Amino acid sequence: MAGGTLLGLLALNLASRNRGTSVLPRTCAATASTAPVSGPVDRILEASRAGDWQRCVALLDEARAQHGSRLLARSLHATSLACSRAGEWAVAERLLLELVDTTGLAPRADAYNGAIRAASRAGDPKGASRLLQQMSDAGVEPDAVSYSCALAGLTSDPPAALALMQSMRDRGVQPSARCYSSALAACRRGRCGAEATRLLRQAEEQGLAPTEPDFLHGLVACGSSGAHAQGAALWARLRQLAADGALPPLSPKAFTAAIGLRAAAADADGAIALLGELEAAHGQPDLRAFNAALRACALASDAAAAEALLARVAEAGLRADSFSYAAAIRSCGTDTPRALSLLRDACTAAGAAPPVAVYGAALECCARGGAWREALDTLAQMRDAGVPADAGCYGAALHALQSAGEWTHVYEMLYEMRREGVTSAPSLRRDQIALWRRAKRELGLTRATQRTWVPPQVGRGRGRKKA
Repeated sequence: MAGGTLLGLLALNLASRNRGTSVLPRTCAATASTAPVSGPVDRILEASRAGDWQRCVALLDEARAQHGSRLLARSLHATSLACSRAGEWAVAERLLLELVDTTGLAPRADAYNGAIRAASRAGDPKGASRLLQQMSDAGVEPDAVSYSCALAGLTSDPPAALALMQSMRDRGVQPSARCYSSALAACRRGRCGAEATRLLRQAEEQGLAPTEPDFLHGLVACGSSGAHAQGAALWARLRQLAADGALPPLSPKAFTAAIGLRAAAADADGAIALLGELEAAHGQPDLRAFNAALRACALASDAAAAEALLARVAEAGLRADSFSYAAAIRSCGTDTPRALSLLRDACTAAGAAPPVAVYGAALECCARGGAWREALDTLAQMRDAGVPADAGCYGAALHALQSAGEWTHVYEMLYEMRREGVTSAPSLRRDQIALWRRAKRELGLTRATQRTWVPPQVGRGRGRKKA
């Protein structure tokens, strides 16, 4: 009988639902009123899957007002994930803190990892590090993905990246391949050749297979830090892996990086030999590879090889740029006539005045060769072409004048630099002040005679005094 009564009530309730009424007891209706809590949660989850973080936040605020503490942790978790995917990592951070504070539950690792990744992509490594610490404080152990996401934002801070790599090892977390890649990119930017070599060795010892880009980070780091022997060992290892089939055949970028490594060691012959290997493997090298070899010629003071490379650039149908000519001019060492001839070639090839860097290279050659007249003429040529001389150009010309004891021109040039407002580093400014004082002593200028000094235009004639 009781069963029949219950079935009857259920049938009446089903019928009454179609009429918009209910015959359930109040206690049951009160219990049923708690069911809508799942409604906002489902809508938040749906918006999160759709990537609509703003709707997630709006629904979350609405659910807070309606249901308060009965809001499920899934809502906060889903909203934080949506915010992280949209790059709104600061909002995700607040939601994760709220989840811990209000529910006492620890968010899942993927929620923290998403926020850390978003902070790194937004260029806020401090925020990523803070989230990593909050993750540990909440009792969620960071994994390799967590550290990888944080390291991705530390490529411009080598000490912090290397410290984080050591920290994860201390906590028993093995770095992943992505962790090594990010740390190696940081070593490249920080010119940490020894550290890059160590990381590549550790990666192989761990059973990971560093990629060609990983080795290129190491090669560039070794070249820029002067670790030439370690860089040569890395290049040999990369070639061996490619020859054994463990890595794809070496790309043009790999050869260019190796040429740059030889350039850093002032090995012009080695750089040109690698340029030949690049041509044999991939055809015509690009201008970047030629410029790397030209830099090797500049550091080795091999002007003949530099001129030959410029000829090869032209034969390849490429157009030498300002870096090409500046490197070729620097390769002339103290051979000022040769350098000035290349400067004229640069002007002819460009069809206009070359950039200040090309003139600066010629002025450096004048300084090394003590060719002060040519230095003044080059400055005058820059002025005629409308190319403003920078502190480096003036500094090279001053060096040539000082070496020749041309104190009149030294004083005039310092006067012009002050008039033109040429800025330089604080240490250079101190040197210029000291040179100014010495020029006055050499010229016998006092406060009284200095007032009668009429400086002519630098490079336009000889200095003269008025009585």
